Amino acid sequence: MKNVLDASVCLMIWWLLGSAVAGDGGNLFMGTNLFAFDLGDDDAIATSKWLLGYMYASASVTIVSGAVAERTHHIGYIMNAAVHTAAIFPAVNHWLWSANGWLSYQNPDAVLGGVFDFAGSGVVHLTGGVLALVACMLVGPRAGRFSESGTPLELRGQSSSFIMLGTFFLWLGWLAFNMGSTIGISTHAGALTAARVGTRTMLGGSSGCVAVTGVEYYRSRTWSLPTTCYGILSGLVAVTASCATISGWAAVSIGAVGALLYYVTSFLVLHVLKVDDVVDAFAIHAVPGAWGLVAASLFADGKFSPVVVGLLYGGGGSMLGAALVAIAAISLWSATVGFVGLWLTRKLGVLLISHEVQNAGIDMTASRGAPRCGGYCRSPQARRDAEPMADNSVHDGSEGRVRGGRPMGYECSTTRAVRSTEAV
Repeated sequence: MKNVLDASVCLMIWWLLGSAVAGDGGNLFMGTNLFAFDLGDDDAIATSKWLLGYMYASASVTIVSGAVAERTHHIGYIMNAAVHTAAIFPAVNHWLWSANGWLSYQNPDAVLGGVFDFAGSGVVHLTGGVLALVACMLVGPRAGRFSESGTPLELRGQSSSFIMLGTFFLWLGWLAFNMGSTIGISTHAGALTAARVGTRTMLGGSSGCVAVTGVEYYRSRTWSLPTTCYGILSGLVAVTASCATISGWAAVSIGAVGALLYYVTSFLVLHVLKVDDVVDAFAIHAVPGAWGLVAASLFADGKFSPVVVGLLYGGGGSMLGAALVAIAAISLWSATVGFVGLWLTRKLGVLLISHEVQNAGIDMTASRGAPRCGGYCRSPQARRDAEPMADNSVHDGSEGRVRGGRPMGYECSTTRAVRSTEAV
């Protein structure tokens, strides 16, 4: 429900206000073009950028929805999503992507020459990832996520098949986002750029997958499907800023480092900060997103764009300095404005749901078109004990891990039958 509302409510907000704040014109910090009734069809490029901008805004917003899953009201969540689309994301968009933004490489007066972020490692992913962490801290953990001593406890997982399917949907969508950021492929140069963007995007995701899967298997001697999928996504995030201006070997390096940063950050967020980030949004989006901005300032090859040259190719350190300034500015802006919005909705009582509702399941109590409790509600532990797992694709405390070809924590029907016979 939150994703459906994201797509529609955010489009209305983008049409009314967000696209104007994000666009050209105005000053160094916000734009003034393309308010609601200024959107026309006479400029194909402007219209295409308007639609692409909305898709980026919507993607940045949905990063937060997964992080705070299972414990927020729809009303409070959508109110904060509207703030994100009207103010948080559009401002960052203007800073880095408009012709006169204070961090845009297109602006000759930008700080330290500006930042190069081709398709949104910083604008989309760092912005959404930082807000996700703030939201998780304000909303608090799910019921039963931590013991009284603060030790993380495993909750019943989701379908591994859906995790895999969602990852491939995102990977395919990433090609559309990144290659679509070329705006047009009708010219030979545009087609070459789109092809380069596509290949670097695929390389970044694949290297992230291989790197984090290898580390996880070395550490635990198990195959973890969620970890592998998250490695793909963090590699994609990392390579998104530079995919138009780097060589293949650089894409592999950037994606692998981004995935390893996710792996370490995920552990720190859960075990050190004690924050319940359901889908590792901060670890997957914010940290690899920040690395993506740094990587673009290091690995950009001047043969692809003489305007954007990284430090390793003789471009000097100014773009690296600008990237560091951008990381700090984006993080501070997203965290500050996001905190204010979340705090206000929490004070209004429309953000948090109770532990009782969480235990019953929010789908059981607040949504039509979903199964009801049937007059009684059981705790997550009681449901887990009473309800058999549907198939091998549903993982429990094993986090989708497989050892020796069989899901950990899963006893197949044949094994149970043999044991029953032996007992008799």
